[in-house]
Amino acid sequence: MAIRIAQWQGTIEMAETRKVLVFDQDLNRRASISRMLTAHGVYAEPSEDVHDYRLDLPEHGFVLVHDQENSIVEVHEFLRAKSARIPIIAYSETPQLEKVVNAIHAGAIDYLPWPFDAAKFVDGLECRWHRFAAKRDLLLREQRAKARLASLTKREKDVLNGISLGRTSSEIGTRLSISPRTVEIHRLNAISKLGARRTGDAVRLLVEAKLTEEPDQLD
Repeated sequence: MAIRIAQWQGTIEMAETRKVLVFDQDLNRRASISRMLTAHGVYAEPSEDVHDYRLDLPEHGFVLVHDQENSIVEVHEFLRAKSARIPIIAYSETPQLEKVVNAIHAGAIDYLPWPFDAAKFVDGLECRWHRFAAKRDLLLREQRAKARLASLTKREKDVLNGISLGRTSSEIGTRLSISPRTVEIHRLNAISKLGARRTGDAVRLLVEAKLTEEPDQLD
């Protein structure tokens, strides 16, 4: 039953990835893109900009944004304000390196030259979504792990970090100038605060939060 539900949810998600919001201030270009996407089975919602958009945001769709002035930044902030985690794809007639780099830094996952091949664009939607979803899920896990670890003291985090590097209580105690018994107390306190069942669960949170340090940093 669980497998069927997962498959059903996956089918819905893939169907929704074929929804594309098109933000472009040029009416003719916006209409042309919308027609192209519709012809290839994609539901397009054209708007002049984010201030013109009044519909509900899709949960698993895409945003196609013409890169001009602060358009990508505005879209990214708009989506964040709506708590919408959907990928942004930028495009322009002159995709110079600086523009592409700036767009990626502003939140875009891809950059296309206009005009682009609608068939290739549509064929690549599912692949783009999987890459974006994987990165999004990792980021969410990192944020959740950091939120849980915020309750720990620095010493408790230091002890967990030492454990994550394979060090014994004695080795951790020597490096932190505390006794092995105190290391054990910090370990148990950390597990209790995190609501973890075992040390491994607590260390996993540390790894997910990317708070672990390389061995040479603690030498």
